Parts: sequence; C-alpha cells; structure tokens
Amino acid sequence: MVTAHHLDGIAMFVEFDAVRLLIDVPELGLKRGMVGTVLMIHTGPSLAYEVEFMEAEGDTFAVQPNDIESASATHLQA
Repeated sequence: MVTAHHLDGIAMFVEFDAVRLLIDVPELGLKRGMVGTVLMIHTGPSLAYEVEFMEAEGDTFAVQPNDIESASATHLQA
C-alpha cells in the first residue's frame, strides 16, 4: 500500500513505498517507467529519496520528488 501524501503538489512518500520513475537518467542506465522502492528519505538541504531500482541490478540512486510517482495499481494501468 502506497502512503503518499501531497505537499504543495509534490507527492511525499515513506520508506518502502513503490514508486515509478518519470524521467530517463541515461548516465545511470535508468529509464522512464522503471519501478523502485524508497529506501531512505533525505530532508536537507532539500527533499530527495534514495530509491532502489531492481531492473538496474539493485543499485540505489537519489532522486528528486518531481522525478517519481506512486507505482500503485491505479497508476500502472496504461
């Protein structure tokens, strides 16, 4: 169950939420639509999430809040 809250139009996630990448990050081998798990939340100096993407061999990457969305079942329907 995704427990995203919204603050000023930006989704706020908690640890272990499933999220989907909204942008390509070619230098890291990440593609839009990849699903990952929020592992850590960084609050300073600005909000960022450390996300593990299993499709990328389980590596973790810091992403900005606007770069991810909920990966709940309602968002996965194409």
